[in-house]
This record gives sequence, structure tokens and C-alpha cells, in this order.
Amino acid sequence: MKELSYRPDSWDYALLFGGIIGVFLGLTAALGLGGVALTGFIGGNRETALAGEWSAAATLAMAALCLPAVYYGGGKVLGFPVGGKEKPSRRWLLLILLFPATLATGYLAYERGIVAGLLGPISHLTAAGLPVLAAVVLLRSLGPAIPQRRAWGQFLAGLWLTPAGALTLELITLIPTAAILLIGLNSSIDVTALGEMIISPDPLGSREFESVVRQLILQPWVIVIILVYVAIMVPIVEETLKSIAVWPFLRRGLTPAEAFLSGTLAGAGYAMFEALFLTQPGQGWVETMLARVGATFVHVFTAGLSSWGLVEGFRYRRWSKCVLAALAAFAIHGAWNASAVGIGLAVVAEQVGIPEAATGAWPTIAGLGALVLATLGVVSFVGPIFVTRRLTEARAGAVPDALELNPPALPRVPS
Repeated sequence: MKELSYRPDSWDYALLFGGIIGVFLGLTAALGLGGVALTGFIGGNRETALAGEWSAAATLAMAALCLPAVYYGGGKVLGFPVGGKEKPSRRWLLLILLFPATLATGYLAYERGIVAGLLGPISHLTAAGLPVLAAVVLLRSLGPAIPQRRAWGQFLAGLWLTPAGALTLELITLIPTAAILLIGLNSSIDVTALGEMIISPDPLGSREFESVVRQLILQPWVIVIILVYVAIMVPIVEETLKSIAVWPFLRRGLTPAEAFLSGTLAGAGYAMFEALFLTQPGQGWVETMLARVGATFVHVFTAGLSSWGLVEGFRYRRWSKCVLAALAAFAIHGAWNASAVGIGLAVVAEQVGIPEAATGAWPTIAGLGALVLATLGVVSFVGPIFVTRRLTEARAGAVPDALELNPPALPRVPS
């Protein structure tokens, strides 16, 4: 009997064309940013040159990460046997040993100015990518085997689609938040003068700006609004969009273990984007990249929880698990953001000369925030490992329930 040839489906074409578009956009952005770097270099503006070079390297990395999607999607479209269910080798985890050396190289580049144009982008890309690589390899090796093309598609959805959607929605929600702040501040601060200071070449070096900042952080309602935005609204937006990896499969044959793993892959992609673009070159780079390790695993863990909860609700009708998983993801993410903001406010309070910055509540806020960040970092590292093992073992030894014995007549997850 003649073996039937493989027929590519819509997911193969989506992965192929999505990868091609990602490569094109990344290369185009890198070319433009490279021009900015060249302009700064010619004009003798070292900071502009370094920032342009650093941004160009980051967008090139995003383009390069789309190449496996082109390979797996294109291979399936052309009928080649690519993208099986093999798990990655744990030997890749040995690369994490390079992380201390990467931080040391970045320190020499950004703090000491030693060959910053070469060592800076290399150290930044490596420091951003190694924790993400470790999370992906570890969880994929512990979790259920899934097709390579699906794994890359879900990772790239978190890297490209989630940031675009999150930035758009966060800007939309920022508009009413900013409006409330401006209305409230109109009676106590010259808002027009504040706007002129913000758009000035060096607003942070202005004493008037420091005076305005001092007035802002001494008003509790301002801090409350900021915390509501960063600790409630932002986590809801980002956690909802990070579950994009399981949206197409909510009513298909995705198991809870696969759903959690899929979410962690999308969360790793989003963490990669943040590590590439939210960390600016310059002073404090080493401390920021260390903090980004914890943020990476927070994004991985919370995305896995929210994705697992969605499948539990939509496929198995276990809505209580769906709600609890979403609330847990929002709470972990919100606590992380609130702690980071608390530490930042304590630092700003000291910089703008608030007398109580060295005593009173500010040092306590900073210390408590650091403790919360460290605790959440550990929980978010151990949590995905524990949940992945439990769900995978439960799936391997479970007796199929009535729903799985008689599944609805819906398309299965692409293999």
C-alpha cells in the first residue's frame, strides 16, 4: 500500500509566512537603527552610536530567532520530514555557565567603557538569551514531547505578537490613567511647565524637575494610581496576551501538561523581548540584567499558569481552576511590579533630596521590595519545574475521563 504523502495545513503556512515577515521586519529595523548608530558615530555622539548599535543588535536577534520557523514551516510545506517531537538535549543547559562571564564582559563594556561598541551588544544579547534558553530547555525536557514547529511557533508568538498587543493596550489604558493624574495635579503643579521640562534636552538635570518629582512622590494618591496601573492593569493585559500560545487550541485536544508547557514557551518569548529592549546600555547594566533573570522566570511561570487555566476551563469545564490560575498569575506579576516600583520610588526619593529618604518608611519599602523580588524569583524558578513534572506524571498515569474517552468532534492539535 502506498504511503500517503504529508499535506501541509494552515499552521504550516502560518509558521512559514510569519517567520518570513519576522525576518523582514527585524532586518529592516536593524538597518534603520544601524543608520542611527552610524550617524551618531560620525557626529561624535557616543551615546547615540551605542544606543543605535545596541538596538540594531537586538532587532537582528529577533530576526534570527525567526529562521527556525521558516525552516520548520517551509519544510512541512515542501513535504520534508522536519519538526518531530524530539526533546532538546539537556547539554544546552551547560551554556548557562557562561552567564557570569557575560556579566563581567558587560561590566567592562558599560561601566568601564572598554571596547563598548563590540563587547556591549554581545554581552547584552548573551545575558538576555541565556536565562531564556535555560528555561525553555529545562521545561521542554521535563514536559511532554511536542512538535518542534509548534514549540517555535508558540515561542515566537510570545516574542512578536504579545509585545505588540501589550504595548498597544497598555498605551490605551495609560491615557485615562495619565488624564486622572493631570486633572488631580492641575491644582498643585504647573502642568504646562512640567510638560516643557519633560521634553527639554536634559530634564533629569533640572532642579525644577527634581522639585516637581519631590512633590509627586509625597502625595499618596499619586503613588496609589501608579501602583494600580503597574500592579493591576499591566499584569491583566500582559498575562491575558501571554496565553496567546493556547488560544487556537482551547477547544482542541491540548492536554493540561501541554497547555502549561505552551504557556511557558510564550512567556519565555515575551521575557526575551523585555530583556532585549527594556534594559538600556550604560551604568547599572549588571544589576538590571541580574534582576531580569528573575523577571524571565516570573513571565515563564505566570504565562504557564494562565495558559493551563484557560485549557482547564474551555476544554474540561473546570472553571474554578481557570479563575484561580488567572488570579495567581495576576497576583505574582502584580507583586513583582509593585515591588520593583517601590524600590524605584525609594531610590528616586533619595535622589531628589527628600529628608526622610534615608530613614522612616522609604528604606523599609526598599528592603521589603527586595525581599519580595527575591522570594518571587525563587518561587518562579521552582514553580514551573514542579508544575511541569506533576502535570506530565499525572497525564502519564491518569485514566482517561469521560470527556477524553468521548471527545467532541473538533479538530485535534496539529502534530
